[in-house]
Amino acid sequence: MTMWKPDLTRFGGHPAEALAEAIADAIASGALPPGTRMPTHRELAYELGLAVATVSKAYSIVARRNLVSGEVGRGTFVASGPRMPALADPEAEAANTIDLRICMPPAVGQDVVLAAAIEDVVRAGGARAMLRYPLPGGSPQQRGAAVTWLERLFPQTNASEVLLTSGAHQAIAVAIATVVGTGNVMLCDPLTYAGTAQLANVMGIILRAVPVDEHGMIPAALEEAIARHSPKALFIVPTFQNPMAFTIPQSRREELTAVAQRHNIMIIEDSVYADILDAPPKPFAALDPDRTVLLTSMSKSVCVALRVGMIRLPRALVAQAENILQSLVLANPPLMAEVAANLITTGRADDLRHKVLAEVEARFRIARTALGNIPFIGGAQCPHLWVPLADQNQMSEVSSGLARQGYWVASGRDFAIAREHVPAGVRIALGATAHRHKIAELCQALRQHISAPVPAMSGVV
Repeated sequence: MTMWKPDLTRFGGHPAEALAEAIADAIASGALPPGTRMPTHRELAYELGLAVATVSKAYSIVARRNLVSGEVGRGTFVASGPRMPALADPEAEAANTIDLRICMPPAVGQDVVLAAAIEDVVRAGGARAMLRYPLPGGSPQQRGAAVTWLERLFPQTNASEVLLTSGAHQAIAVAIATVVGTGNVMLCDPLTYAGTAQLANVMGIILRAVPVDEHGMIPAALEEAIARHSPKALFIVPTFQNPMAFTIPQSRREELTAVAQRHNIMIIEDSVYADILDAPPKPFAALDPDRTVLLTSMSKSVCVALRVGMIRLPRALVAQAENILQSLVLANPPLMAEVAANLITTGRADDLRHKVLAEVEARFRIARTALGNIPFIGGAQCPHLWVPLADQNQMSEVSSGLARQGYWVASGRDFAIAREHVPAGVRIALGATAHRHKIAELCQALRQHISAPVPAMSGVV
């Protein structure tokens, strides 16, 4: 059994929340590796001079974040690998909880449209084709529909370069396996999609962070990171970056592409948030199509239940990626692919996207008003906002203070690649609640917490 004893003076807030942050920090840094058996509540309470109830509360907090798990009769153990944040619980809203941790499209009638599309597929006889194993990466008709959907992002796409996946998460897995490979390095932003870190851990990929400024990844810093780490690829979310919400301007995209070309490294471009736009910025794939893997899905722009992703690869990599996809899942669920194709070809998907975009714009205006003079990053069409904070202590204090009131937001620690120099801030996902007024309520509470002075932690009780 590991007798782990943290220094709680590094973390702000109530002792239970400080201990929870210390546990999360130790897990992320490797001080508490996966599978470690945690001290019992009573043992840790004795070592830290805390009440047993305080330790129990801290363990409950990290368990809700999927960082540890309890086994009856055996104890509490560190979970294996990076964890994505727990999904929002629709029943929690009825219990006066506002959970804005998960980015998803707001509800605009997707359930009715999906039901109609499924009925269309069944009536057209599409259900019969689902009684046998489908082609990996989708049928020619499904890939053709994907090309239609990708026209806004990358008009030069050809169906022979496209594979369908079960969402963007699976597309990232296929891209990483295709262009990086086990034991190699992939570069990314200091804060990035938590699922990428999770996949890298499972697949034996080493992630290294490259510094960013207000325009995104810094080209000179990318040069230095390439020289230091000899990476195989760069993972980047250039439009409405997750979680920091910036969009890389065209000139910076060109600079970063030039760096990748000089050093012969691949670019994995995650365009899930650009997918909501009528006229997205020119992607990296347009600047260097032979060196860029572009991926997206319909889950952020249309409906989270539509688990259909699309990956566009350089033609030389398509067969390898198709083999990897087949080895991972054999074949994707054909019903989802058929429904997605129906939504695209009938124009329903685009209708829903426009409704989602209009609702995001309305929620942005509500959030902007409620935040008042609090600075944030994210434009009128970005489905999430990033609120920078002064330091780690304020980030802990603000996020834990909101949680005590039943308000949940994602913090910088949920997306951090390394524990040192974590950009401090919280992300607000505008689509995660069914009610606009809850956006205003949470943002007003956030403003109050940020405006309040951060108390120093004087001792442990």
